[in-house]
This record gives sequence, structure tokens and C-alpha cells, in this order.
Amino acid sequence: MTQLLKPVFHCLILLPLMLPVVQAQDDTADPEVFGWIEPVYLVDADFRLEAKLDTGADHSSLGAVHVRRVRVGEKRYVRYSVRHPETDELISLRSPYIRTTRIRNHSGNLQRRRVVEMQICLGQHRRTVQVNLVDRDEFDYPLLLGRSALEGIAIIDPALTQLSQPDCSEADG
Repeated sequence: MTQLLKPVFHCLILLPLMLPVVQAQDDTADPEVFGWIEPVYLVDADFRLEAKLDTGADHSSLGAVHVRRVRVGEKRYVRYSVRHPETDELISLRSPYIRTTRIRNHSGNLQRRRVVEMQICLGQHRRTVQVNLVDRDEFDYPLLLGRSALEGIAIIDPALTQLSQPDCSEADG
């Protein structure tokens, strides 16, 4: 084989090894572009909240008060209250308890927070996500969605806001 054909021959041998990777990427749905602030529908609460989409945070947080663990039979839940964005009324919710985590807040102190599982709708995407519960009254947005909730469905454009409306009528799971 001539020196000129060797690089071409090597590329032809390696090409089939690369094809499955390309096909696997093509099989996934394209992520949707969102701004850094978007409306999110809380399925269990049956209302929308403004959320900050924060790729700098690993996990998600929901503004909640009166947080306490409860047991119903053998199942563990967390009962908590969330402020309705339009009426300012406290809405009582109960979600499956996942764990208790320790998070370092902005002032550097460690906080213990309950983590629950809940369904949300962001754009056309319905997801079950884990959120830690904390009083977020001092923040501008009651819900922060971190990377674990956004992974695979979202590309965040930090120059934009309010690009979507939650519509889970034909959403993925």
C-alpha cells in the first residue's frame, strides 16, 4: 500500500467504530432553548411559578415553609406549604420524602434541607425532579432549577427570559 493511501485506509477502518456514537446522539430529542427565567408548572400544586434556571447549581430548590416529615402507613412524605404566586395564599402540599441533605448557603453556613420528589412541566417537558425545600422569601424567584433537572432537555441562554409556556399535554416523562 502506498504512503498516500495509508491515512485514508485508517480512516475507513475507524469510521464504523465512530458511527454508533453519532447514531446514539441523533436518537435523543433536541434540547429546547430556555431563558434564565421561565414559568414552570408544578403538577401537584396545580399552578405556575417563575423559576430561575441556574446551570451553576447542581440541584433544585423550592421556596417552602412549615416543612416537616410525615408518615402515611409505611411510606414517608414531607408536608410543606408553598406560596401561591397570584393570591399569596399558603398552599399545603405533600410529596414523597427522598432524603435530608446539607447545603452550604450564600453566607457559608450549612443548612439541613428535606429533599422531595415532584413533577414539573418546563416548556414541553414533564419531569419528575428532586428539589430541596427552603424558605426562599429573600430571593426573587420561588423555584430554582439546577443542572440535574435541566439535563438533556434544556439549553439556557442567559441573555433571554420567558421563552416558553409550560404545556405538558404531550410532554415526555
